[in-house]
Amino acid sequence: MSERRSAQRPSWPGPKGAVFVGVGLMTLYVLYHNERFLIEPANPIWRHYAEVAFWLVPHAVAGTCALVLAPLQFSERLRKRYTRAHHIVGRLYVIGTLVLAPLGVPGAVHVVRRVRQQLPRHQAQPARTCLVARA
Repeated sequence: MSERRSAQRPSWPGPKGAVFVGVGLMTLYVLYHNERFLIEPANPIWRHYAEVAFWLVPHAVAGTCALVLAPLQFSERLRKRYTRAHHIVGRLYVIGTLVLAPLGVPGAVHVVRRVRQQLPRHQAQPARTCLVARA
């Protein structure tokens, strides 16, 4: 008699699941230690972000969507079984990136202006050239 393999799923998702859990834990660690000011409105850095909040919020939302949806485009299972969902996710990803990029420009310009104001006059021109080249 031939033995049939049971169609049970393993209790642990395997190497791919371990990678996702690891990335999730690292993300939480960074958010807690480096980005805690985002959930503390009393933090003084909020004054800086208040000036660009109108551009920053949609930039952050579109960026989050793009970062979350991008890995789904590489899922073979999604691509083969759910072709329509794969296309929708791809379109949402492209829309997110098209919204994300232009909305980052006002924030970058604001940062360049602020840095330029804080530098002594003789250092402002080289620093501005360097910052604009990177932005």
